[in-house]
Amino acid sequence: MRTRAYRRLGVTDPLVRHGFEICRNATRRTGEIEYAVIQLLPPAVRIALWAMYGAARTIDDLADADGPTDNSPGLEEWIQAFAADFERCTSDDPVRAALLHTVQAWHLPLAWLSNMFEGQRDAATGRELATWQQWYDYVEIVITPFVMQVASMLAQNAGLSVALSYGDGTIDMWLNLARAFHLTDTLADLGEDGARGRIRLPLETMDQFGVRRDDLLNGHISPALCCLVRHLTDTARQWLDASPGLPRILHPALGITLECHIGLYRLLLDTIDMRLNAARLPPRVTLRPREVWKLLLPARAQATVAWALFPFRLDLFLAATPDDRDRPRTIGAPTLHSVDAPRSPQHRPNGLTSAQARQAEFPTHVAIILDGNGRWAIQRRLPRNEGHRAGMEALKEVVEGALEMGLRYLTVYVFSTENWKRPTEETGTLLHVIPRELLHYVRIWQQQNVRIRWAGQRAGLPLDTISALTTMVTQTSHNTGLTLTLCLNYGGRAEITTAASRLAADALAGRIDPTTVTEPQFTNYLHVPELPDVDILLRTGAEQRTSNFLPWQATYAELIFIDTYWPDFTRHDLQRAIDCYRHRRRRFGAAEMAGDTVDPTTHSGGG
Repeated sequence: MRTRAYRRLGVTDPLVRHGFEICRNATRRTGEIEYAVIQLLPPAVRIALWAMYGAARTIDDLADADGPTDNSPGLEEWIQAFAADFERCTSDDPVRAALLHTVQAWHLPLAWLSNMFEGQRDAATGRELATWQQWYDYVEIVITPFVMQVASMLAQNAGLSVALSYGDGTIDMWLNLARAFHLTDTLADLGEDGARGRIRLPLETMDQFGVRRDDLLNGHISPALCCLVRHLTDTARQWLDASPGLPRILHPALGITLECHIGLYRLLLDTIDMRLNAARLPPRVTLRPREVWKLLLPARAQATVAWALFPFRLDLFLAATPDDRDRPRTIGAPTLHSVDAPRSPQHRPNGLTSAQARQAEFPTHVAIILDGNGRWAIQRRLPRNEGHRAGMEALKEVVEGALEMGLRYLTVYVFSTENWKRPTEETGTLLHVIPRELLHYVRIWQQQNVRIRWAGQRAGLPLDTISALTTMVTQTSHNTGLTLTLCLNYGGRAEITTAASRLAADALAGRIDPTTVTEPQFTNYLHVPELPDVDILLRTGAEQRTSNFLPWQATYAELIFIDTYWPDFTRHDLQRAIDCYRHRRRRFGAAEMAGDTVDPTTHSGGG
């Protein structure tokens, strides 16, 4: 059966087949639940999932083999080699060859691979997670994309052109599943991880229950550890309970597969609780084969009937054009939490009477495109990275000025989705160094009552970058002064597309009436819903374009372009820009009035 499936997938190279078999054995050896559930799927998709899981286990083993205190050169070499393989479209390593074939055959996005690699790099350093928030961040950044990618492949295998994403309205479901799966796996591996000197539980929860580090590392089951583990197994069950299944209308086999997967994890949680009666932690808690088959056999029979009644021709999917595959529909599922609707921005009418067209007042919201860092550095014969560091000092200066002036909202364009085209060293500085430097400023901004928000996409960002950004947002969330929004990995069209996708999901699920959607309602689906309309859109560095920055919020912004490079920009330049704005007449689409003038000293535009 596997031979026929290999042929249908176009796997003719013996090395690639060997790689798939290595991945299959790794899945069978270390992922008893995953291997069992994969049996419910057609052979072709089994092979792809073996490659995904087997590659994850391979790099996990590389991270463990090098020890938690070194730099894990084996892991890094493997990741770099895969990057080179991807560029060459071939590999001489069987596991990398199997993973490469899967990525190419199923047109998988590289973002989830980057997240997985970054997570393994982070784990290889031996960094422990001090708080639940850090644990949540790790799961959301590393584990959830993997779960969602597998779910997308299952949906595609059912004949649905579906690609799940963070913006499709089902994120709560996938987050809860990922948290439950990861926490259960962590509890099952406590003994093995302890023997390796690894602790993957949040340290704060160990302190809360009085669990000694030595007991965990030595595998000793103390009363405190029993209480902690039972508390965490209950937590995992609650996450599973809060995860609704996929709507059966999509494809019955998918619902059967997911229910079996969840059922096996519930069984593993029960087994973990029962093993607490022993004196020592086992290397790994595993399920009895008889118990697995009690769940698997009826599920396999049901799935076989479902696939027979609603078959999917894999050859049609693999032959489809990339454009067809990349045009996804959204799976709608009920969200788990009702969130108070954020305050919508104040939308202005697109036409005002002559009496209403008046001199602009002090702006509420200034948005700045931070341009010219690299050219500033080149002028001084410095590396471009030094320009970005100098730009962070300029940001600190401008925030001070905004606070002095009483500005309510300041939004800055730090890194766009198009900036990935820049050299790796430069993007590394933008994504790793700058967030860490901003963390130092947060202590000052916290005292000044500055609230920090982040607008942008998580996919593809390094783990430490997302951790730094979420830390800044969390630490300042209760502040009520200046709101500083950092647009990092941001693209305006992507923001609107994601918002539209989420709104469509809610409409399909019956949560909103699509015929009555208003602009304020749509705004609730944007990255930062409470962000008001932009009054001034300012760009430094002598360029005169908006570069996909805040297209929804800046519809009627006054445009100001200045020649000064961003590192040289000061609070005085900000004040001059505001003065220029206050001398303008804002018409919001109304006819020009006699006497309207434009300040000739500043390149500008507006409507």
